[in-house]
Amino acid sequence: MALIRVVKIGANERGLRFVGKEFRGVLRPGWHVAFDPLFRARVDVVSVREPWLVHRDLEVIARSGALGIEACVLDLAQHERALVWIDGRFAGIRTPGLSAVWTVFHKVRIEVVDARALRFEHPELAMILSQPGVEAALETINVEAGFVALLFVNGRLRDTLAPGGHAYWRGLGRVKALHVDLREQVADVAGQEIMTADKVTLRLNAVVTFRVVDPQRAVAEVGDHVQALYRQAQLALREVIGTRELDALLADREAVASELVGTLRARVERLGLHVDTVGIRDLILPGEMKELLAQQGDRGEEGSRGRPDHPARGDRGDALAGQHRAHLRVQPDADETEGARGARTGGGQREARGRALRARPRQPNHEVAVSTSGRPTSRPLLSSVDRSPRLMLWRGRSGTGPRRSRRWGDHPMPPRRPRV
Repeated sequence: MALIRVVKIGANERGLRFVGKEFRGVLRPGWHVAFDPLFRARVDVVSVREPWLVHRDLEVIARSGALGIEACVLDLAQHERALVWIDGRFAGIRTPGLSAVWTVFHKVRIEVVDARALRFEHPELAMILSQPGVEAALETINVEAGFVALLFVNGRLRDTLAPGGHAYWRGLGRVKALHVDLREQVADVAGQEIMTADKVTLRLNAVVTFRVVDPQRAVAEVGDHVQALYRQAQLALREVIGTRELDALLADREAVASELVGTLRARVERLGLHVDTVGIRDLILPGEMKELLAQQGDRGEEGSRGRPDHPARGDRGDALAGQHRAHLRVQPDADETEGARGARTGGGQREARGRALRARPRQPNHEVAVSTSGRPTSRPLLSSVDRSPRLMLWRGRSGTGPRRSRRWGDHPMPPRRPRV
């Protein structure tokens, strides 16, 4: 084996020379000759066209300083992050640790950021967040229009975020965002049974429109501000409706709604909520109250009819009476046949019965008769008018004998078999 080794390094390559396990330097492009009698030298050829230097002994190579100005070495602390642009394009975010990027073949720009501020702000934030792979280093929070987000860091309220995109560094604290809707919302308060001042139990369905005006108080004071508003609306309804009688409640519902708005606003102001309107959608009376109100309305109507100028006591009353008498007349049944109506209206009973029977659907009725010659013949023995005739005819014809008929009376019995 040769004791001298010859190595060629290309224009876009670098050689990492090792003797044993020790790093001895970087070989530039060209031919290199080395005397290696013990066969311990080796040269690892790497391409500078790849931006990042990847080697198992990177820490030894980077700390030796042999890379010089041909590479940029990043040694980031735990609270530092690096934004890397290669040839004017964003290449990614480097997390804490040691790395090296070649600056020979590419134009490299690096920004080192202190992440202890936790919030990441940059003029090109939207472009950075759109790049793949940034989720490993940044936690993004998107707030829609009409909402705000309450930022909690390690369980403590830190800030209120406006609509838009926000980014926070990972690995330096627990970040949580709680979104709050600032738009007008509607809460249904349905099925509330309330007793009035005159001991009448009603069932109410109300509608409350409200807005969140202080998101921090709405979240910090109660666990669920919508459920808290619902409970306060129940109490306000009992407070306002329970002090009024039924007649006053039915007479002026707008005044009741105005009082409900004032009462409910005072109750939910400490929760960071503002009540816009309160409306009574349905007011359901018990069954006995409905009957009493209906009877009272009927008596009032009868009293108005009793006045001399009311048309019910004049011609209109006679017309209504005539209509009532006409309605009480016997009306023909819808299922009654024409023949039966004719018999009832004075026609002949015999003719009416015939019409009724002809109106019914006929059913075939044939019986087998045996002729005198012994051959069976099928003839209609029943009358077309009645299925139970009083007269039945049997006719038969022999080969040479005369035609004859026999009368059996009232019983629909089959004829005897003639002797042959």
